[in-house]
Amino acid sequence: MVAILTDFCFSFVFLLFFVLLNVVLIAVISYIFSRYQNKILKKNIDKMREILNSKTKEIQEYKTALAKLINYDPLTGLRNRSSIFELLELELRRLERVENITLSIIVFDIDHFKEINHRFGPKVGDELLKFFGKFLVDNLRRLDIVGRLGEDEFIAILPNTDVNGARIAAEKIRKKIESSILRYENKPITFTISGGIASLNSKIRFSTSSMEEFIKVAERKLKEAKDEGGNCIKWK
Repeated sequence: MVAILTDFCFSFVFLLFFVLLNVVLIAVISYIFSRYQNKILKKNIDKMREILNSKTKEIQEYKTALAKLINYDPLTGLRNRSSIFELLELELRRLERVENITLSIIVFDIDHFKEINHRFGPKVGDELLKFFGKFLVDNLRRLDIVGRLGEDEFIAILPNTDVNGARIAAEKIRKKIESSILRYENKPITFTISGGIASLNSKIRFSTSSMEEFIKVAERKLKEAKDEGGNCIKWK
């Protein structure tokens, strides 16, 4: 009877040990499997995050390219006509809201541009437009806005600048251009520019201070400069 009881106890202990061993093994395997799954999951999440970041970057690049296509002139890289009009409209609204500020615009034109195109060819004309566009950006303040209105007509928006300040800036550019030389395929090309200035301030405005009328005033002054033979600046 004692021997049977002893055998039973031994068997029970062995069975209990076997069960506990299996439980431990299962727990260990589950832990290892869980760690493996987490590692794979983390790897997949990191990969998905990398793909998402890449796609986000691509979308941002597309948006930037689209904005450039919509707002910038493809030849000169300057603001195009529609974009410059929007920015000028914002400056005019600011002029209405804020006291004691001024706003000036300068409309530039390359003298005898058609003749230059005819004489040297359209490629030289394009280089001349790019040269002058970059020249304006380099010789105006960082806060000034430069754009291309059409063919050889450019505009500079000068915030917080009265007519005298705009005249000084325009004359400086005119004189520098007069003494500048554009070299294209070893050909020295010289040219001159004309400019018309219009100015507004928060106290004294034109009878019509709309954007269109504001530009027309500058363009009328530009025409006066052209009618006098060019290479000069006129202002109101």
